[in-house]
Amino acid sequence: MSVFRANTIALYLPLYFLGALVIANDVSAQTLTAGVVMEKMEAGDRYTYVAGIVEGLAHARFVKDNKDTQGRACIYTWFYDDKATLPKIYAAFEKYPGTLPGAVVGALAATKCGV
Repeated sequence: MSVFRANTIALYLPLYFLGALVIANDVSAQTLTAGVVMEKMEAGDRYTYVAGIVEGLAHARFVKDNKDTQGRACIYTWFYDDKATLPKIYAAFEKYPGTLPGAVVGALAATKCGV
């Protein structure tokens, strides 16, 4: 790494951190409920957010199942392959706007893939 690049990183890194704090402080003023996800997030961001929840659920299931991949595969198939799943998730977010998104997605995944 060049000295210039290292100095540039050292100069701007605190600014990125400060910017992240400002953004986090603004977001933390409002609890991220299913209703907030539907009202405030754009479609692409919403999909990415929900996919992150699904990834977390799938990994938690993998760990819970002592590294057996069957439950994780069920969750992946349910979300990524079944085209009806995402509209169901969004409908549930609208039906339960005060609920945490992970709880909604987890409940829907459990109906398909068990607990």
